[in-house]
Parts: sequence; C-alpha cells; structure tokens
Amino acid sequence: MNTQITQPKLFLLIGFPVILGLTALVGVPQSFFISENAQSVEQTGGELNFLDTTHDFGEFSEGEIVKHRFEFVNLGDSDVKITNVRASCGCTTPAYSKDAVKPKASGFIDVQYNSQGRPGAFNKKIFVENDGNPSMIVLTIQGKASPAPLQGKDLSTQGGLLFSEGIIDIGNWEKEKVFRHVLKVQNIADYPIKILSTDAPEYLKLAFPPYSILPGEKVNITLLLNAKDVKSGKLILPVKMKTNDKNLEEKQIQIRGVLAGTDQSNVGSPSIEFNKTYIDLGNVIQHDVAHISFAFKNSGSSVLEITDVEPSCGCTVVETIKGKYQKNETDTLKITFDAEDKFGIIRKEIVVKSNDPDKPEMLLVLEANVVEHPDKAVMAAMREKMGANSSIFEGTCRSCHVDRGVGKFGKELYTASCQMCHGPAGVNDGKHHPGTVFTAQWLASSSVKSLHQVIAEGTPNIQKKGMMPGFQTEFGGPLTKKQVESLVAYLKSIPNS
Repeated sequence: MNTQITQPKLFLLIGFPVILGLTALVGVPQSFFISENAQSVEQTGGELNFLDTTHDFGEFSEGEIVKHRFEFVNLGDSDVKITNVRASCGCTTPAYSKDAVKPKASGFIDVQYNSQGRPGAFNKKIFVENDGNPSMIVLTIQGKASPAPLQGKDLSTQGGLLFSEGIIDIGNWEKEKVFRHVLKVQNIADYPIKILSTDAPEYLKLAFPPYSILPGEKVNITLLLNAKDVKSGKLILPVKMKTNDKNLEEKQIQIRGVLAGTDQSNVGSPSIEFNKTYIDLGNVIQHDVAHISFAFKNSGSSVLEITDVEPSCGCTVVETIKGKYQKNETDTLKITFDAEDKFGIIRKEIVVKSNDPDKPEMLLVLEANVVEHPDKAVMAAMREKMGANSSIFEGTCRSCHVDRGVGKFGKELYTASCQMCHGPAGVNDGKHHPGTVFTAQWLASSSVKSLHQVIAEGTPNIQKKGMMPGFQTEFGGPLTKKQVESLVAYLKSIPNS
C-alpha cells in the first residue's frame, strides 16, 4: 500500500516540474524550470527607437534638394548594426551610421530628396534593415515640390501647354546631316493633358511621352529631321500636335531654316507690311460706331496668303478680304468698332495670320476713349433703352460674353467669360483691360459679399453698367446662382502673394 501511494507522489513531483510552487518543497532550483524561450525574452537584445519615423518637408520649389536626419537610440541591452538601408525610388538617397550602435548610444539615417524634374506631391519610403528587434523599420518622407516655370528663349503658351519654343530655327543646315532637337513642354493647366498624335512630314520624326502630362510636369519631345531628300532652300515646316486639352486641342510649332546649297538671295518668300499697326481713335461717343482701316502690302517675292484674321472681341468686326496677294499687291483691312455700352479707355486687338515666314502672326491694335454723349437728354434715352442690362448678352457680343461660358464653373468659367475684361486672376499681366484687373492683392481686399454682388447684379456705376451688367439670371444675365458662386469661390481661393 505504501509503495503504491509513494510512486504517484514521486510522479507528480518529477513528472510535472512546471508546478513551480512545489520547488521549495523538493529543493529544486527555480532556474531548472525556466524555459529557453523565457530566457531570450529576459534579454531583449538591440532595439532601435527612432525619435520620428515620418518627416514632412512641406512645400518647396521644384529643383531643390531637401534633406532630413532621422535620429535613433538603441534602447536594448546589446549592440545593433544596420545591415542595409534602401529607398523606394532613386530620387531618395539615404546615408546611415555604419558602425554597431551600443546600448543607450545613438545613430542616424540621413535622407535627401532630389525634386529636379519631379513637381507635385510625393510620399517615399526608406527601409532600414538591422540585426536588432524589429529587424525592419520603415521611415517616410513626404512633401510637395511647387512646379518651377519652364525656361526658354521663345516661350509659347498654347492652351494648357507651355512650349520652350514656338518656332525652332535650325539656321543654315546641311541636308546630309540629321537635325536633332529637344523641345521642352510643361503642363500649366490644373488637369492632365495627353499628346495623342502628331501631324508632320515623313522626314520629321517626333518622340513624345505616351502618358498624360500632369499639372506642373515638364516633359521632352524629341524631333529628328532628316531632310536629305527635301528640296534645298528655305524651310518652313509646321508641326501639329493633337491633344485632349479641353481648352485647345490642337497645338502647333514651326521649324524654320535654310537647307545648304541654295543662294538665299534667290529664295522667294512673301512678306506682309502694314502702314501702321496701332491706331488711336481718340474720343468716341458711347453707342457710336467707328470705322478703321489698316493698309498693307505684299513686299515679298512670292504669293502672300492671309489665312486668318482674329479680333479679340465680337464688337470688333473685320470685313472679308480676298486672302491671296501677288508681289507688290496692296489691300486694306477694314474694321468696325461698335462702342455700344462701352465706357472709358477701350483696347481691341486683331491678330493677322499669314504665310510670311518672318511674321506668321501680326498684332494690330486700336484704342478709343469712349465718352458719354454731350446731349444729356440723348444719353438718358440711351440708358432707358439699355435697361437694367446691356446688349453684351445679345448680338455679336454674345459669342464672347455668353456662349464661351455655357455649362462651365469656377476657373474654367472665369477663363472663358471674364478673363478678356479683367485679365488672368491673381496676376497683373501688364496689358490693358477694360475692367478692373483682378490682382491677388485686389482680390484679397474684396469680401465674398462684394464680389458676389458685383458679379450677380453688375457695377453700381451707371456709366459702366453696359460693360459690367448683372451676370446672374435674376438680374438679366446668363449665369445661374451656382455659376456665380463658383466664380466667387475660385477668385477667393487665389493666394495673396
């Protein structure tokens, strides 16, 4: 009986030593019962503790190289060595403490981000591998590189794209040589734009990005001209690009030069010459119609072709001309300016496009100081006839002041319907505008209420009511209340700088 009882007791003590409370009874050291895993938990090893794992550089200019140092302390009880540091992309370069870091000692990870050619927001990861616990630590850098403006000797803005050159001059070029040129392009719109296709002769090859160009982004377009089979002489080569730009789908640049082997004195080309390009009409009575003439001549040695005449506004009408002119042939561009509902200094521009290689676009300017009729009774009758709103919402004026803004909101609406009179919002472009120039400073000083009131109801100045009537439908205009509110919101979103 005793033997049977004793054996189970021994089995309990020896077979189940994990019951630590029995160790005192049998005299077994406590360390005998601690597992190997429990010992490794007691000894933590190395442990890198970073003061911060994310750094925000904020906003800075594209092209800058920004730097940050991530500092850490080894909170463990043994040395830690960083075995590798790698970044998620090549634009981020890390450097780090190479030696083993002793307990309670500190170290660093230096990171720099190169924003050259990388406008916009970024979020990059840096992976820190080490022999401590944990063995992988992830650091993050973020920020926004404000796009730097594109530089060029002959910048050309076409819709939402800015080209470093509108005209590429190859000079005197040997036909047997291949001309290679890199055209820089920047997206200055607030939406992506993609170049879909190009229209150029077979001997000119263009390589352009197959992806959309993001706002602020700069890309290169490579041009290869192999003109060995092209006739010698002056070269005037238009290159068209089709895009999905909602403001101007087709872009165009021009390549010019002289292919070697030709006597330039015998190379004929047209040349358009105007007797004047600026006319000051002086005082023009409000509601009168002025007639202006710009005389011109083809002083070149080949046929001059005027391809288009574009007035800046519907109130400036150009009479049709025949279009093609022989050497020394003359003609007159006749223009009608309607001062209906205008007041003050008014400037109108007319762009004449032709096949003149040296002057493909010529700018004609006319100015007038529109004044009230000297007879107050006549003026009062005109105002009564004009009513609460003017005729800028009717007739030829409608094409500029109404039709362009149909269905648009915010910045897009402002560009379509307002910019012609007030200039680009937030800047002073140095040009004359018939309305108040909406500089950033002026907009900052104007309240939301006052902006909304003048856009919706029109100017309180009765003399200028014809130029700035109420644009909201409740006050006789073409815009809904939501469209007016979107204009105000856009204007007030422009930073005061």
